[in-house]
Parts: sequence; C-alpha cells; structure tokens
Amino acid sequence: MSRIAIPKVRDDRPPVEYRVRLDPSLNDELLLYRGLYVQTYGQEIEAKNLLEPILRRFLATDRAFRQFRKTQGRKPTSAPASSTSSNPSSLK
Repeated sequence: MSRIAIPKVRDDRPPVEYRVRLDPSLNDELLLYRGLYVQTYGQEIEAKNLLEPILRRFLATDRAFRQFRKTQGRKPTSAPASSTSSNPSSLK
C-alpha cells in the first residue's frame, strides 16, 4: 500500500462546519486526491471530508506557522463556529 500525506480520516467527533468555495481546478485536484485516498485505504469518503486532514497536515508542516504559533502561547481550544450553528463561518 502506498503512503499518502494524510492519515485515515476519523469520524468520531462532531465537526465544526465552514463554507468554502473552491476554484474548479482545485476541486478537480481534490477529487483526484479522493481517488488516491480510496485506493490507499479502501474506504469510500466524500471529497469534502478530506479538507480537514489536508488542512491539518498543511498547518503541521508549515515551518513559519509553527514558529508563529509558538510565539502566540497556547493553541486555541475553541472553534470559530459550531456544527449546530445556523450560519457557518466562511473560508475564502
């Protein structure tokens, strides 16, 4: 089995919801990545459910962000919007 950048997705916690708009070419890439994920893990998944682990991986490997986070003290524990919110936050 090939190794990909993100681990198998956990679905044991309630998610925080965001609305996000993707450029069509980025959406095409996300759908291709979904195909690799399914091939690697043998688990069907919606492409939108890959956004969280992809973003998590990106933030974890961004050296400048890690240094910045250290200067900011402890990590935030609350999310900007809850999954029960009727008006999810927007990412652009």
